[in-house]
Amino acid sequence: MTEDLETEIVIVGGGITGALIAHELCHNGIPCTLIDKRSLSTRSSVASTALLQYEIDTPMHILAQQYGEEFAYKAYLSCLQSITDLEKVFHQVRFNPDFERVPSLYYASDQKGVKTIRQEYELRRKYRLPVTYLSDRELETEYGFSAPCALANSVSAQMDPYAASTHLLRYHMERGSLSVFTQTEIIKFRRLVHGYALITGTGKKITCRYLIVAAGFESGKFLPKKVMQLTSTYAILSQPVPEKVFWPGKALI
Repeated sequence: MTEDLETEIVIVGGGITGALIAHELCHNGIPCTLIDKRSLSTRSSVASTALLQYEIDTPMHILAQQYGEEFAYKAYLSCLQSITDLEKVFHQVRFNPDFERVPSLYYASDQKGVKTIRQEYELRRKYRLPVTYLSDRELETEYGFSAPCALANSVSAQMDPYAASTHLLRYHMERGSLSVFTQTEIIKFRRLVHGYALITGTGKKITCRYLIVAAGFESGKFLPKKVMQLTSTYAILSQPVPEKVFWPGKALI
């Protein structure tokens, strides 16, 4: 960005989340501006394991204990629907970022986890979410590894988030509904009466009515107080693996 800017909507973050938000806005006729302090999709999106599963970090039965079964069900149902919604997005733009439906397994690593798996199974089955219970013998026979038990489903998916995000951004840029500025860091921002004022690292000022922060684990600096402690995780990259060594159906574990 080489000069000050006035715009209606600013999205901070050019990864898969920012790209999907930009698509939703542009697809519905709402132009917007996206800003990233690096090149597009070169942080967590490019290193993502890209597993699309309706399970979230908190098991459904634990979520039910915390907030009630109806809330837990709606949370899991929304996650389930999001996989299909993503699939539809790429039909809209006529691009396939290697999106592929694959089964997934959620297994108990020891006897202590068996109770968790059984509670999870009963609650998901009660609300008719896609789930199958596998015993230790079934796991050994079908997947060739040992574990006390597992939950399986065939509605999970995987995709290439880097290809997905960069294509979505390019798609809407070419149609004139999206402006993108890379190598542009937001170092300060403040709330105005009718919007926000942002200051870039080179001293340029951006004023907007709406600000959407999609900066992933770096979103914390936009919050009024610290609410998280970051822990680094790692994905291992390898040469392509022959399909014959995968679990049946390329199952995600």
